[in-house]
Amino acid sequence: MVHAARLGHPGGDLSAADLLATLYFHVLRVDPARPHDPDRDRFVLSKGHASGALYATLAEAGFFPPAMLETYMRPLSPLN
Repeated sequence: MVHAARLGHPGGDLSAADLLATLYFHVLRVDPARPHDPDRDRFVLSKGHASGALYATLAEAGFFPPAMLETYMRPLSPLN
């Protein structure tokens, strides 16, 4: 995704991948079927150079279709 976009920082993404996988698949109380649940946990990623890893994690967790990852960093994409 980062390579295809020719933008982003794969090192930053890779350095956050294990943390994001642990949080989204084992720790956080989030449900893609109920994204606005007032009792959900919230996660703020302040490491902008890891946005690719966050988007990939959210897609894998079911928050949006993985095919949307192909729009990463394109104009008007929600993933930029």
